[in-house]
Amino acid sequence: MNILLFAELEKTMAYFKPLSGPGKKAAENLSYLCEKERSLTVLKSVKTAFEFSRKKKISADKIKYHLKRIPLLPQTEIFGQTEIFLIKRFLNNSKAICASLTEKEKKVFSLSFDLQELLDKISADSSSDEFFISDDYSPALAEVRRKIKDLEQKEKKAKKEFYSKIYARYGLDFSGKDFLVIDSDSAVKSGDLIYFEPHDNFSFLAKPIFTQELTEIIFEKEKNLKKEKEIETEILQKLGEHIKENRHKIERLCDSIALTDLAFAGADMALTLGLKEPKLGNKRIECKEAFFPPLKNRLEADKIRYTPLTFKFDENINIIKGSNMGGKTVVLKTLALCQVLAQMGLFVPAREYKAPFFSSIFFLGDKEQSGLSSFGCEINDLIEVLKEKKEPYLIFSDEFAKTTDSFQACALLSSLIRFFSKEKAYFFAATHLSGLPKELPAAFLSMRGFDSSKYSADKNKSYLKISERLKEINKHMDYTLIKLSEEKRTQDALAVAQILGLDGKILEFAKEYLDSHNKKN
Repeated sequence: MNILLFAELEKTMAYFKPLSGPGKKAAENLSYLCEKERSLTVLKSVKTAFEFSRKKKISADKIKYHLKRIPLLPQTEIFGQTEIFLIKRFLNNSKAICASLTEKEKKVFSLSFDLQELLDKISADSSSDEFFISDDYSPALAEVRRKIKDLEQKEKKAKKEFYSKIYARYGLDFSGKDFLVIDSDSAVKSGDLIYFEPHDNFSFLAKPIFTQELTEIIFEKEKNLKKEKEIETEILQKLGEHIKENRHKIERLCDSIALTDLAFAGADMALTLGLKEPKLGNKRIECKEAFFPPLKNRLEADKIRYTPLTFKFDENINIIKGSNMGGKTVVLKTLALCQVLAQMGLFVPAREYKAPFFSSIFFLGDKEQSGLSSFGCEINDLIEVLKEKKEPYLIFSDEFAKTTDSFQACALLSSLIRFFSKEKAYFFAATHLSGLPKELPAAFLSMRGFDSSKYSADKNKSYLKISERLKEINKHMDYTLIKLSEEKRTQDALAVAQILGLDGKILEFAKEYLDSHNKKN
Protein backbone atom coordinates (compact mmCIF):
# COMPACT_ATOMS: atom_id res chain seq x y z
CA MET A 1 0.00 0.00 0.00
CA ASN A 2 1.20 3.49 -0.81
CA ILE A 3 2.33 5.51 2.22
CA LEU A 4 -0.09 8.30 1.24
CA LEU A 5 -3.01 5.88 1.24
CA PHE A 6 -1.96 4.44 4.59
CA ALA A 7 -1.69 7.94 6.09
CA GLU A 8 -5.08 8.81 4.53
CA LEU A 9 -3.45 12.02 3.35
CA GLU A 10 -6.31 12.90 1.01
CA LYS A 11 -8.71 13.37 3.94
CA THR A 12 -6.43 15.91 5.61
CA MET A 13 -5.47 17.61 2.35
CA ALA A 14 -9.15 18.22 1.64
CA TYR A 15 -8.65 21.25 3.91
CA PHE A 16 -5.70 22.47 1.79
CA LYS A 17 -7.25 24.77 -0.83
CA PRO A 18 -4.97 26.96 -2.98
CA LEU A 19 -6.96 29.64 -4.78
CA SER A 20 -4.88 30.84 -7.74
CA GLY A 21 -4.11 29.10 -11.01
CA PRO A 22 -0.36 28.94 -10.27
CA GLY A 23 -1.05 27.82 -6.69
CA LYS A 24 -3.33 24.96 -7.74
CA LYS A 25 -0.75 23.77 -10.26
CA ALA A 26 2.04 23.95 -7.65
CA ALA A 27 -0.12 22.00 -5.19
CA GLU A 28 -0.34 19.13 -7.69
CA ASN A 29 3.46 18.88 -7.59
CA LEU A 30 3.79 19.29 -3.83
CA SER A 31 5.70 16.20 -2.68
CA TYR A 32 7.05 14.70 0.52
CA LEU A 33 10.03 13.45 -1.51
CA CYS A 34 11.32 16.85 -2.63
CA GLU A 35 14.67 18.33 -1.65
CA LYS A 36 14.94 19.28 2.01
CA GLU A 37 15.56 22.95 1.14
CA ARG A 38 12.31 23.08 -0.83
CA SER A 39 10.40 21.65 2.15
CA LEU A 40 11.95 24.20 4.48
CA THR A 41 11.16 27.03 2.05
CA VAL A 42 7.48 26.06 1.91
CA LEU A 43 7.40 25.50 5.68
CA LYS A 44 8.86 28.94 6.39
CA SER A 45 6.31 30.48 4.04
CA VAL A 46 3.42 28.66 5.73
CA LYS A 47 4.65 29.84 9.14
CA THR A 48 4.81 33.43 7.86
CA ALA A 49 1.30 33.23 6.37
CA PHE A 50 0.03 31.60 9.57
CA GLU A 51 1.31 34.45 11.75
CA PHE A 52 0.09 37.05 9.25
CA SER A 53 -3.41 35.50 9.10
CA ARG A 54 -3.74 35.48 12.90
CA LYS A 55 -2.59 39.08 13.34
CA LYS A 56 -4.05 40.67 10.18
CA LYS A 57 -7.19 38.76 9.27
CA ILE A 58 -8.66 41.53 7.09
CA SER A 59 -5.44 41.89 5.10
CA ALA A 60 -5.21 38.09 4.77
CA ASP A 61 -8.78 37.96 3.44
CA LYS A 62 -7.90 40.67 0.92
CA ILE A 63 -4.87 38.68 -0.25
CA LYS A 64 -7.00 35.56 -0.68
CA TYR A 65 -9.55 37.59 -2.66
CA HIS A 66 -6.83 38.57 -5.13
CA LEU A 67 -5.32 35.07 -5.18
CA LYS A 68 -8.69 33.73 -6.25
CA ARG A 69 -8.67 36.13 -9.23
CA ILE A 70 -5.24 35.09 -10.50
CA PRO A 71 -5.51 32.74 -13.50
CA LEU A 72 -3.14 30.09 -14.76
CA LEU A 73 -1.06 31.85 -17.41
CA PRO A 74 -1.16 30.62 -21.02
CA GLN A 75 1.90 28.82 -22.38
CA THR A 76 2.04 30.42 -25.82
CA GLU A 77 4.10 32.55 -28.17
CA ILE A 78 1.04 34.22 -29.71
CA PHE A 79 -0.84 36.75 -27.61
CA GLY A 80 -4.38 37.62 -28.60
CA GLN A 81 -6.92 39.56 -26.58
CA THR A 82 -7.71 36.56 -24.35
CA GLU A 83 -4.06 35.87 -23.53
CA ILE A 84 -3.31 39.54 -22.79
CA PHE A 85 -6.43 39.73 -20.64
CA LEU A 86 -5.07 36.83 -18.54
CA ILE A 87 -1.66 38.49 -18.25
CA LYS A 88 -3.24 41.78 -17.20
CA ARG A 89 -5.44 40.10 -14.63
CA PHE A 90 -2.41 38.24 -13.28
CA LEU A 91 -0.34 41.44 -12.99
CA ASN A 92 -3.14 43.54 -11.47
CA ASN A 93 -3.89 41.07 -8.70
CA SER A 94 -0.24 40.23 -8.06
CA LYS A 95 0.43 43.93 -7.60
CA ALA A 96 -2.47 44.18 -5.14
CA ILE A 97 -1.10 41.23 -3.14
CA CYS A 98 2.34 42.86 -2.96
CA ALA A 99 0.74 46.05 -1.70
CA SER A 100 -1.00 44.12 1.10
CA LEU A 101 2.22 42.60 2.46
CA THR A 102 5.09 44.11 4.40
CA GLU A 103 8.70 43.77 3.29
CA LYS A 104 9.14 40.96 5.82
CA GLU A 105 6.49 38.73 4.21
CA LYS A 106 7.51 39.63 0.67
CA LYS A 107 11.07 38.58 1.41
CA VAL A 108 9.92 35.18 2.68
CA PHE A 109 7.67 34.66 -0.36
CA SER A 110 10.39 36.01 -2.74
CA LEU A 111 7.67 38.36 -3.90
CA SER A 112 8.27 41.69 -5.61
CA PHE A 113 6.49 43.59 -8.36
CA ASP A 114 8.86 44.93 -11.02
CA LEU A 115 6.47 44.76 -13.98
CA GLN A 116 4.76 48.14 -13.64
CA GLU A 117 6.01 49.30 -17.05
CA LEU A 118 4.49 46.26 -18.74
CA LEU A 119 1.25 46.68 -16.79
CA ASP A 120 1.04 50.31 -17.93
CA LYS A 121 1.48 49.27 -21.57
CA ILE A 122 -1.35 46.75 -21.46
CA SER A 123 -3.60 49.01 -19.35
CA ALA A 124 -4.11 51.88 -21.79
CA ASP A 125 -7.75 50.81 -21.94
CA SER A 126 -8.35 50.94 -18.16
CA SER A 127 -6.88 49.94 -14.82
CA SER A 128 -9.46 47.17 -14.31
CA ASP A 129 -8.78 43.47 -14.84
CA GLU A 130 -10.63 43.56 -18.15
CA PHE A 131 -8.79 44.08 -21.43
CA PHE A 132 -9.96 45.59 -24.70
CA ILE A 133 -8.12 47.49 -27.41
CA SER A 134 -9.20 51.05 -26.73
CA ASP A 135 -8.60 54.17 -28.85
CA ASP A 136 -5.86 55.17 -26.39
CA TYR A 137 -3.52 52.55 -27.86
CA SER A 138 -3.22 54.36 -31.23
CA PRO A 139 -4.28 57.71 -32.76
CA ALA A 140 -4.71 55.92 -36.09
CA LEU A 141 -7.06 53.44 -34.42
CA ALA A 142 -9.06 56.27 -32.89
CA GLU A 143 -9.37 57.96 -36.29
CA VAL A 144 -10.48 54.86 -38.18
CA ARG A 145 -13.05 54.06 -35.48
CA ARG A 146 -14.40 57.62 -35.77
CA LYS A 147 -14.84 57.08 -39.51
CA ILE A 148 -16.55 53.73 -38.95
CA LYS A 149 -18.96 55.35 -36.51
CA ASP A 150 -19.83 58.12 -39.00
CA LEU A 151 -20.33 55.60 -41.80
CA GLU A 152 -22.55 53.42 -39.60
CA GLN A 153 -24.77 56.42 -38.90
CA LYS A 154 -24.96 57.25 -42.62
CA GLU A 155 -25.72 53.62 -43.45
CA LYS A 156 -28.47 53.51 -40.85
CA LYS A 157 -30.08 56.69 -42.18
CA ALA A 158 -29.81 55.61 -45.83
CA LYS A 159 -31.25 52.15 -45.12
CA LYS A 160 -34.15 53.64 -43.20
CA GLU A 161 -35.08 55.83 -46.18
CA PHE A 162 -34.58 52.95 -48.62
CA TYR A 163 -36.67 50.44 -46.60
CA SER A 164 -39.44 53.06 -46.31
CA LYS A 165 -39.67 53.17 -50.13
CA ILE A 166 -39.87 49.37 -50.31
CA TYR A 167 -42.60 49.29 -47.69
CA ALA A 168 -44.56 52.00 -49.47
CA ARG A 169 -44.38 50.14 -52.80
CA TYR A 170 -44.56 46.45 -51.75
CA GLY A 171 -45.75 46.46 -48.15
CA LEU A 172 -42.66 44.47 -47.14
CA ASP A 173 -40.77 45.38 -43.95
CA PHE A 174 -36.99 44.76 -44.25
CA SER A 175 -36.09 46.54 -40.98
CA GLY A 176 -33.03 44.73 -39.59
CA LYS A 177 -33.22 41.94 -42.19
CA ASP A 178 -31.05 41.12 -45.22
CA PHE A 179 -33.84 39.16 -46.97
CA LEU A 180 -37.42 37.96 -46.54
CA VAL A 181 -39.07 34.63 -47.37
CA ILE A 182 -42.50 35.23 -48.90
CA ASP A 183 -45.11 32.92 -50.41
CA SER A 184 -45.50 32.60 -54.17
CA ASP A 185 -48.74 34.57 -54.27
CA SER A 186 -47.08 37.62 -52.67
CA ALA A 187 -44.12 37.65 -55.08
CA VAL A 188 -44.10 40.16 -57.93
CA LYS A 189 -41.64 40.91 -60.68
CA SER A 190 -38.22 42.14 -59.67
CA GLY A 191 -37.77 45.87 -59.98
CA ASP A 192 -35.32 48.62 -59.06
CA LEU A 193 -35.84 48.11 -55.31
CA ILE A 194 -36.25 44.33 -54.81
CA TYR A 195 -34.96 41.19 -56.48
CA PHE A 196 -37.06 38.01 -56.20
CA GLU A 197 -35.66 34.50 -56.63
CA PRO A 198 -37.24 31.06 -56.07
CA HIS A 199 -36.65 29.58 -52.63
CA ASP A 200 -38.66 26.34 -52.88
CA ASN A 201 -41.88 25.16 -54.54
CA PHE A 202 -43.99 27.41 -52.37
CA SER A 203 -41.93 30.54 -51.62
CA PHE A 204 -39.51 33.16 -52.89
CA LEU A 205 -36.60 35.08 -51.41
CA ALA A 206 -37.00 38.85 -51.53
CA LYS A 207 -33.69 40.73 -51.44
CA PRO A 208 -33.25 44.52 -51.47
CA ILE A 209 -31.30 46.13 -54.31
CA PHE A 210 -29.31 48.90 -52.64
CA THR A 211 -28.79 52.22 -54.33
CA GLN A 212 -25.36 53.26 -55.58
CA GLU A 213 -24.99 55.71 -52.69
CA LEU A 214 -25.85 53.08 -50.04
CA THR A 215 -23.54 50.53 -51.66
CA GLU A 216 -20.63 52.98 -51.54
CA ILE A 217 -21.28 53.72 -47.86
CA ILE A 218 -21.28 50.00 -47.01
CA PHE A 219 -18.11 49.41 -49.07
CA GLU A 220 -16.32 52.30 -47.34
CA LYS A 221 -17.36 51.01 -43.93
CA GLU A 222 -16.04 47.50 -44.70
CA LYS A 223 -12.75 48.97 -45.86
CA ASN A 224 -12.35 50.86 -42.58
CA LEU A 225 -13.34 47.79 -40.55
CA LYS A 226 -10.54 45.90 -42.27
CA LYS A 227 -8.16 48.74 -41.47
CA GLU A 228 -9.30 48.68 -37.84
CA LYS A 229 -8.56 44.95 -37.66
CA GLU A 230 -5.08 45.48 -39.10
CA ILE A 231 -4.27 48.19 -36.54
CA GLU A 232 -5.61 46.03 -33.69
CA THR A 233 -3.44 43.14 -34.86
CA GLU A 234 -0.37 45.41 -34.88
CA ILE A 235 -1.18 46.58 -31.34
CA LEU A 236 -1.58 43.00 -30.10
CA GLN A 237 1.72 42.03 -31.72
CA LYS A 238 3.53 44.92 -30.03
CA LEU A 239 1.98 44.11 -26.65
CA GLY A 240 2.89 40.46 -27.19
CA GLU A 241 6.51 41.45 -27.81
CA HIS A 242 6.55 43.46 -24.57
CA ILE A 243 5.19 40.44 -22.72
CA LYS A 244 7.82 38.14 -24.23
CA GLU A 245 10.56 40.60 -23.29
CA ASN A 246 9.42 40.27 -19.67
CA ARG A 247 8.88 36.51 -19.77
CA HIS A 248 11.48 35.70 -17.09
CA LYS A 249 10.11 38.33 -14.71
CA ILE A 250 6.59 37.00 -15.24
CA GLU A 251 7.71 33.41 -14.58
CA ARG A 252 9.54 34.51 -11.43
CA LEU A 253 6.47 36.39 -10.21
CA CYS A 254 4.30 33.39 -11.05
CA ASP A 255 6.50 31.12 -8.90
CA SER A 256 6.33 33.62 -6.03
CA ILE A 257 2.55 33.87 -6.28
CA ALA A 258 2.33 30.07 -6.25
CA LEU A 259 4.45 29.94 -3.07
CA THR A 260 2.34 32.69 -1.49
CA ASP A 261 -0.82 30.77 -2.33
CA LEU A 262 0.54 27.51 -0.93
CA ALA A 263 1.53 29.37 2.23
CA PHE A 264 -1.92 30.85 2.86
CA ALA A 265 -3.63 27.56 1.96
CA GLY A 266 -1.36 25.81 4.46
CA ALA A 267 -2.05 28.48 7.07
CA ASP A 268 -5.82 28.14 6.62
CA MET A 269 -5.58 24.35 6.94
CA ALA A 270 -3.51 24.74 10.10
CA LEU A 271 -5.98 27.18 11.65
CA THR A 272 -8.94 24.95 10.78
CA LEU A 273 -7.46 21.67 12.05
CA GLY A 274 -5.29 23.00 14.87
CA LEU A 275 -1.98 22.06 13.22
CA LYS A 276 1.43 23.23 14.43
CA GLU A 277 4.83 23.88 12.91
CA PRO A 278 7.10 20.78 12.76
CA LYS A 279 10.86 20.79 13.27
CA LEU A 280 12.81 18.89 10.62
CA GLY A 281 16.45 17.98 11.14
CA ASN A 282 16.12 16.35 14.56
CA LYS A 283 18.09 13.16 15.19
CA ARG A 284 15.11 11.32 16.67
CA ILE A 285 11.36 11.37 16.18
CA GLU A 286 9.54 13.09 19.03
CA CYS A 287 5.91 14.14 19.27
CA LYS A 288 3.64 15.77 21.81
CA GLU A 289 -0.14 15.52 21.59
CA ALA A 290 -0.04 14.26 18.01
CA PHE A 291 -3.38 13.21 16.57
CA PHE A 292 -4.87 11.61 13.47
CA PRO A 293 -7.52 14.05 12.14
CA PRO A 294 -9.81 11.53 10.34
CA LEU A 295 -10.21 9.46 13.51
CA LYS A 296 -10.25 12.42 15.91
CA ASN A 297 -13.04 14.10 13.93
CA ARG A 298 -15.05 10.88 13.83
CA LEU A 299 -14.69 10.24 17.55
CA GLU A 300 -15.54 13.81 18.48
CA ALA A 301 -18.68 13.58 16.34
CA ASP A 302 -19.66 10.50 18.39
CA LYS A 303 -18.62 12.24 21.63
CA ILE A 304 -15.88 9.69 22.28
CA ARG A 305 -12.63 10.61 24.01
CA TYR A 306 -9.53 10.79 21.79
CA THR A 307 -6.07 10.03 23.22
CA PRO A 308 -3.28 11.99 21.47
CA LEU A 309 0.19 10.52 21.02
CA THR A 310 3.03 11.84 23.17
CA PHE A 311 6.32 9.96 22.92
CA LYS A 312 10.04 10.32 22.30
CA PHE A 313 11.39 7.48 20.18
CA ASP A 314 14.97 6.99 21.38
CA GLU A 315 15.73 4.19 18.92
CA ASN A 316 15.60 3.92 15.13
CA ILE A 317 13.80 0.57 15.31
CA ASN A 318 10.52 0.54 17.23
CA ILE A 319 8.23 -2.45 17.69
CA ILE A 320 4.75 -1.58 18.94
CA LYS A 321 2.92 -4.47 20.56
CA GLY A 322 -0.61 -4.85 21.82
CA SER A 323 -3.93 -6.48 21.07
CA ASN A 324 -6.22 -5.66 18.19
CA MET A 325 -8.28 -2.49 18.69
CA GLY A 326 -5.55 -1.24 21.02
CA GLY A 327 -4.48 1.69 18.85
CA LYS A 328 -1.23 0.40 17.28
CA THR A 329 -2.30 1.22 13.73
CA VAL A 330 -3.41 4.71 14.73
CA VAL A 331 0.07 5.37 16.16
CA LEU A 332 1.62 4.39 12.82
CA LYS A 333 -0.88 6.43 10.82
CA THR A 334 -0.33 9.46 13.05
CA LEU A 335 3.45 9.32 12.64
CA ALA A 336 3.19 8.67 8.90
CA LEU A 337 0.83 11.61 8.39
CA CYS A 338 2.97 13.96 10.48
CA GLN A 339 6.14 13.01 8.60
CA VAL A 340 4.57 13.30 5.14
CA LEU A 341 2.99 16.69 5.91
CA ALA A 342 6.23 17.97 7.44
CA GLN A 343 8.25 16.98 4.39
CA MET A 344 5.68 18.68 2.15
CA GLY A 345 6.40 21.86 4.10
CA LEU A 346 3.06 21.94 5.91
CA PHE A 347 2.05 22.11 9.55
CA VAL A 348 1.29 18.83 11.31
CA PRO A 349 -1.40 17.49 13.68
CA ALA A 350 0.65 17.73 16.87
CA ARG A 351 1.50 20.30 19.51
CA GLU A 352 5.15 19.43 18.82
CA TYR A 353 6.72 17.22 16.18
CA LYS A 354 10.45 16.79 15.66
CA ALA A 355 11.97 14.39 13.16
CA PRO A 356 14.80 13.78 10.69
CA PHE A 357 14.29 14.44 6.99
CA PHE A 358 13.98 11.19 5.03
CA SER A 359 14.85 10.56 1.38
CA SER A 360 12.32 7.71 1.20
CA ILE A 361 9.19 6.82 3.15
CA PHE A 362 7.40 3.48 2.73
CA PHE A 363 4.57 1.41 4.11
CA LEU A 364 4.69 -2.39 4.10
CA GLY A 365 1.16 -3.71 3.98
CA ASP A 366 -1.57 -5.28 1.91
CA LYS A 367 -1.49 -4.43 -1.77
CA GLU A 368 -3.63 -6.36 -4.21
CA GLN A 369 -1.65 -8.00 -6.99
CA SER A 370 -3.04 -10.48 -9.48
CA GLY A 371 -2.02 -14.06 -8.78
CA LEU A 372 -0.39 -13.41 -5.40
CA SER A 373 -1.62 -14.31 -1.93
CA SER A 374 -1.73 -11.68 0.81
CA PHE A 375 1.62 -12.91 2.12
CA GLY A 376 3.04 -13.00 -1.40
CA CYS A 377 1.98 -9.39 -1.92
CA GLU A 378 3.73 -8.36 1.30
CA ILE A 379 6.98 -10.03 0.25
CA ASN A 380 6.79 -8.55 -3.24
CA ASP A 381 6.12 -5.15 -1.66
CA LEU A 382 9.19 -5.58 0.56
CA ILE A 383 11.36 -6.49 -2.44
CA GLU A 384 10.22 -3.31 -4.23
CA VAL A 385 10.95 -1.20 -1.15
CA LEU A 386 14.47 -2.60 -0.85
CA LYS A 387 15.08 -1.76 -4.51
CA GLU A 388 13.74 1.80 -4.29
CA LYS A 389 15.00 2.89 -0.86
CA LYS A 390 17.31 5.86 -0.53
CA GLU A 391 19.05 6.50 2.78
CA PRO A 392 18.01 7.73 5.20
CA TYR A 393 14.62 6.08 4.86
CA LEU A 394 11.54 5.50 7.00
CA ILE A 395 9.39 2.36 6.90
CA PHE A 396 6.07 1.60 8.57
CA SER A 397 4.75 -1.94 8.86
CA ASP A 398 1.37 -2.99 10.23
CA GLU A 399 1.11 -6.66 11.22
CA PHE A 400 3.74 -7.83 8.70
CA ALA A 401 3.42 -11.51 7.70
CA LYS A 402 0.18 -11.84 9.65
CA THR A 403 -1.18 -14.42 7.19
CA THR A 404 1.62 -16.94 7.71
CA ASP A 405 2.17 -19.02 10.86
CA SER A 406 3.32 -17.11 13.94
CA PHE A 407 6.70 -18.88 14.26
CA GLN A 408 7.79 -17.98 10.72
CA ALA A 409 6.25 -14.52 11.05
CA CYS A 410 8.45 -13.91 14.11
CA ALA A 411 11.47 -15.10 12.15
CA LEU A 412 10.75 -12.73 9.27
CA LEU A 413 10.03 -9.74 11.50
CA SER A 414 13.20 -10.44 13.52
CA SER A 415 15.24 -10.54 10.32
CA LEU A 416 13.78 -7.21 9.18
CA ILE A 417 14.67 -5.65 12.53
CA ARG A 418 18.28 -6.87 12.25
CA PHE A 419 18.54 -5.78 8.62
CA PHE A 420 17.16 -2.26 9.12
CA SER A 421 19.26 -1.75 12.26
CA LYS A 422 22.39 -1.94 10.12
CA GLU A 423 21.13 0.68 7.65
CA LYS A 424 20.36 4.38 7.87
CA ALA A 425 16.77 3.47 8.45
CA TYR A 426 13.93 4.10 10.87
CA PHE A 427 11.50 1.21 11.21
CA PHE A 428 8.14 1.26 12.98
CA ALA A 429 6.32 -2.06 13.15
CA ALA A 430 3.00 -2.81 14.82
CA THR A 431 2.47 -6.44 15.76
CA HIS A 432 0.58 -8.65 18.19
CA LEU A 433 3.10 -11.47 17.76
CA SER A 434 4.66 -12.85 20.93
CA GLY A 435 7.98 -14.61 21.07
CA LEU A 436 10.24 -12.02 19.44
CA PRO A 437 13.81 -12.34 20.82
CA LYS A 438 14.45 -9.80 23.59
CA GLU A 439 18.02 -9.20 22.39
CA LEU A 440 16.85 -7.68 19.10
CA PRO A 441 18.29 -4.18 18.41
CA ALA A 442 14.94 -2.45 18.85
CA ALA A 443 12.81 -0.58 21.33
CA PHE A 444 9.78 -2.62 22.39
CA LEU A 445 6.72 -0.49 23.02
CA SER A 446 3.12 -1.22 23.81
CA MET A 447 -0.28 0.37 24.00
CA ARG A 448 -1.29 0.46 27.66
CA GLY A 449 -4.43 -1.39 26.65
CA PHE A 450 -7.76 -2.29 28.17
CA ASP A 451 -8.29 -1.31 31.81
CA SER A 452 -10.39 -4.19 33.08
CA SER A 453 -10.30 -2.80 36.63
CA LYS A 454 -12.53 0.05 35.53
CA TYR A 455 -14.94 -2.11 33.61
CA SER A 456 -17.53 -4.43 35.00
CA ALA A 457 -19.09 -6.76 32.45
CA ASP A 458 -22.28 -7.20 34.42
CA LYS A 459 -25.61 -8.36 33.07
CA ASN A 460 -26.90 -4.79 32.93
CA LYS A 461 -24.71 -4.19 29.85
CA SER A 462 -25.82 -7.21 27.89
CA TYR A 463 -28.65 -5.21 26.33
CA LEU A 464 -26.27 -2.75 24.62
CA LYS A 465 -26.13 -2.64 20.83
CA ILE A 466 -22.84 -3.46 19.11
CA SER A 467 -22.12 0.24 18.42
CA GLU A 468 -22.66 1.04 22.11
CA ARG A 469 -20.44 -1.86 23.16
CA LEU A 470 -17.67 -0.52 20.92
CA LYS A 471 -18.01 2.80 22.72
CA GLU A 472 -17.68 0.95 26.01
CA ILE A 473 -14.46 -0.65 24.77
CA ASN A 474 -13.08 2.72 23.72
CA LYS A 475 -14.13 4.24 27.02
CA HIS A 476 -12.02 1.77 28.99
CA MET A 477 -9.15 1.36 26.51
CA ASP A 478 -5.98 3.29 27.37
CA TYR A 479 -4.33 4.29 24.08
CA THR A 480 -1.18 5.62 25.76
CA LEU A 481 2.06 4.36 24.20
CA ILE A 482 4.53 3.04 26.79
CA LYS A 483 7.93 1.33 26.87
CA LEU A 484 8.11 -2.37 27.63
CA SER A 485 10.88 -3.43 30.00
CA GLU A 486 9.91 -7.08 29.55
CA GLU A 487 7.47 -9.19 27.57
CA LYS A 488 3.99 -8.06 28.55
CA ARG A 489 1.27 -10.66 28.68
CA THR A 490 -2.24 -9.33 28.40
CA GLN A 491 -5.68 -10.72 27.83
CA ASP A 492 -7.11 -7.61 26.15
CA ALA A 493 -8.42 -9.67 23.24
CA LEU A 494 -10.48 -11.84 25.58
CA ALA A 495 -11.81 -8.80 27.42
CA VAL A 496 -12.88 -7.20 24.14
CA ALA A 497 -14.48 -10.45 22.96
CA GLN A 498 -16.39 -10.65 26.25
CA ILE A 499 -17.74 -7.10 25.90
CA LEU A 500 -18.82 -7.80 22.34
CA GLY A 501 -20.85 -10.74 23.60
CA LEU A 502 -18.85 -13.89 22.78
CA ASP A 503 -20.19 -17.04 24.43
CA GLY A 504 -18.83 -17.40 27.98
CA LYS A 505 -17.91 -21.08 27.55
CA ILE A 506 -15.64 -20.25 24.61
CA LEU A 507 -13.96 -17.51 26.65
CA GLU A 508 -13.45 -19.90 29.56
CA PHE A 509 -11.69 -22.43 27.31
CA ALA A 510 -9.47 -19.63 25.96
CA LYS A 511 -8.49 -18.52 29.47
CA GLU A 512 -7.65 -22.09 30.44
CA TYR A 513 -5.38 -22.38 27.41
CA LEU A 514 -3.58 -19.12 28.26
CA ASP A 515 -3.09 -20.13 31.89
CA SER A 516 -1.64 -23.46 30.80
CA HIS A 517 0.65 -21.81 28.27
CA ASN A 518 1.90 -19.26 30.80
CA LYS A 519 2.75 -21.98 33.33
CA LYS A 520 4.85 -23.83 30.74
CA ASN A 521 6.76 -20.66 29.91
